[in-house]
Amino acid sequence: MSDRQTAFSILDEAAAAIGGWPALQSIRCVHWDSEGQDWEPWQAYDVGGTVDVSTFRSTTDLDLGSGAGRVEMDAAVVYPWPHRVAYIEITDAEAGMQADLSLGTVAIERLHPSLYAAARRDFAAFPPEALRLARADAGAVQETSKSVRFRHHDADRWATLEFADDRTPTSLTYDDHDPAQGDIAYRFEWSDWRKVDDVRLPYRLRRLIDGRPIREERLGQIALNKSVSDEKLMVPAIVRTQDEAGGRIVTGWTQRRRAAGLPYEEYTRIQRVDMAPLAPGVWLARGGTHNSLIIEMADHLVIFETPLFEERSEAVIAAAKESIPGKPIRHIVLSHFHDDHMGGVRTYAAEGATVVVHSSAGDYIRAVLDQRRTVIPDRLEMAHRDGRQSQPAVMLVEEAITLTDGTRAVELYHVPNLHTSGMLVGYVPDARALFTADLVSDTFPLIPSFASSVYELIQKNRLSVEMIACAHGNAMPYTQLAYALGKSSKSTDTAEIQALEQRLIDGIKAKDVKQIMSCYSDDLFAYDVVPPRQYVGAAAFQKPWQGFLGMFEGPINVDVNDLMINSDGEIAYSCCVQHVTGTTNEGKPFDSTFRITDVYRKRHGKWVIVQEHISLPPDVARW
Repeated sequence: MSDRQTAFSILDEAAAAIGGWPALQSIRCVHWDSEGQDWEPWQAYDVGGTVDVSTFRSTTDLDLGSGAGRVEMDAAVVYPWPHRVAYIEITDAEAGMQADLSLGTVAIERLHPSLYAAARRDFAAFPPEALRLARADAGAVQETSKSVRFRHHDADRWATLEFADDRTPTSLTYDDHDPAQGDIAYRFEWSDWRKVDDVRLPYRLRRLIDGRPIREERLGQIALNKSVSDEKLMVPAIVRTQDEAGGRIVTGWTQRRRAAGLPYEEYTRIQRVDMAPLAPGVWLARGGTHNSLIIEMADHLVIFETPLFEERSEAVIAAAKESIPGKPIRHIVLSHFHDDHMGGVRTYAAEGATVVVHSSAGDYIRAVLDQRRTVIPDRLEMAHRDGRQSQPAVMLVEEAITLTDGTRAVELYHVPNLHTSGMLVGYVPDARALFTADLVSDTFPLIPSFASSVYELIQKNRLSVEMIACAHGNAMPYTQLAYALGKSSKSTDTAEIQALEQRLIDGIKAKDVKQIMSCYSDDLFAYDVVPPRQYVGAAAFQKPWQGFLGMFEGPINVDVNDLMINSDGEIAYSCCVQHVTGTTNEGKPFDSTFRITDVYRKRHGKWVIVQEHISLPPDVARW
C-alpha cells in the first residue's frame, strides 16, 4: 500500500472514530459558545516567561457548505493595561469584515487581509473540517503511524494531523510564519471529546506556537445544524467595495496583537517614515505605531529600536540612507526583547550592523538572528543562502555603556522597571534627548510605575534631559513627564536648572561660546574675576568668555562640586564650586577653583541665568 493510500486509510479510520463520514458530512453548520484565556509568550517580563493577556467569552458559527464563519468575541484584557476588546468577525470564501464593539459603538470595516487569511486557516480548528481538507488533498501522505501530512490549499500551508491510538484526532499543526519568530509550528490541540448528536466533538481547544500555549477555549455548548440567518453570515456590499490594503499572509501574530488590543494594521501594508529632527544629527523616525531613533555619528549611524517586522526596518533604513547618505549603520540598539520592538532586527543584521542588547536577552536575540525563514524568506535568510552574511555580531550591555566616535556619544543605560527585564534607554548628551521605548509614551496611557523608573534614572545619573523621545507617538518635553508624574514644581525646576548648568559646562568643555551664551539672559548682570569685573548684558559678558576659552591649547576639564539649587517657581538661585584644569597656549598647566553663584528667571518658559557672581576662594589650598 502506498503512503498516500495509507494516509487515506488513517483519515478514514479517524472519521470512523468520531462518527463516520456520513455523519460528519451531514453537518451543514455548527454553533458553539466558549470561554477561555489568552497568553502572550513574547511579551513577558523575562525571556522565556509568559503573561496573562485576557479572559474572554465568545460564540462561533460555521457554515461548512458556503465556507462562511462568524466569531463574536468579548474579552477583558489585563495586559498591557486593563481594557475591553470586543468585535464581530465575519468571513466568507471571498472577503471578511470586522465590527469593533470595544468602545460601545460599532465601527465596521473590511477585515485586515492577514486576519482574513488566518481566519480561513482556522476553519480547520473544527476537526471534521480538518479531516475533510486532509482527505481532499490528493498529495496527503502518512508521516508516522499516527500522523498524516497534507496541504491546506486555502492557507497555502503544509499541515500535520495527529491521532490517538483509537484514531481520535488530537492535534493539527501548521508550518507557519511569524514576522518576529520566523518559521514556527502553529498547533491546534483537541481534547475532552463528548457525544453531540451522532458524532463526537472536542470540548477543549488549545492553540500553541512552538509548544507554548497562546489560547485555551472551553466549550459550553455545541449545536449542530442549527439554522443561522443569512444576515448573520453576510459581509455587506459596502464593506466588500472597501480596499483590502496589504497581503493575505497567514500568521497568528496579527491575531495575538488584536487579542491584546494592540495595533496590527501596518502589517503587510506600505510603510511610511517621517524623519522628525530632534537636534542636529538626531531624528525620530516616526510613522505608524512604532518609532526608531537615528543618531548621526562622524562616519556611521546608530539606530535605536527595530520594531515590528522586516518591512518596517526596510523603510526606516531607506529613510536614513536618504537623509544621511554615505554613512553605514554600525550599531542597532534594542530596548528590550518584546517582539513588536525587535521584530525587524534581522534586517539590520543583514546590513552588517552590530546588535546591541542587554545581557539578559543576549541568547534569545542570537537565536532570533539564527532563525530559519523558509516559509517567507527575509533579507538575512537570503544573505545566508548566498554566503554573503556570516553570523551577525551581538554586543551585550550590563548596566551602562557608551558608544562614541570621539565627538558625539550615545549613552545606553539599563533601567530596572515593572514592564520587562533588560530594558535599555538611550541618551544623546549633546542633544539632551532620551529614548525610552515603552516606559514613556504620549500615545498609550502613561503608566506611572513605568515612567517613574525613567525619572529616577535621570535623577540618579544627573542626565541633562530636555526631550523624551517616545517609541510610540512623538517626543515630549521632559517637564511634561515630570508634570504627569505629579512631581513638585520645585523638583521640575531643579531638574531644568541642572540641565541648564550642564549645558553651560558642556559648552566650556567644547569651547563653544555660542552654547555658553545661550544659558544667559540678554539682560544679564555679572561679576567676574577679570577686569572690569562687572558686566551688564550678555553681549558684554561674551568677551571675557572668548578670552578665557582662547587661553587653552587643548581640552578644558571642569568638575562641579556641591551644586545647590533653590527655587520658588519664579526666581531661583544656585551655588557651587568648579575646579577647572587644562594646558594654556604657553604650555603651562592651568589649575583653578572658582565659586559660582547664579540667579535665574524664566524667559519664554525656560530658565536662564540673569545674574552671575564668579569669585576665587581666599585660600585655594583649602578647596
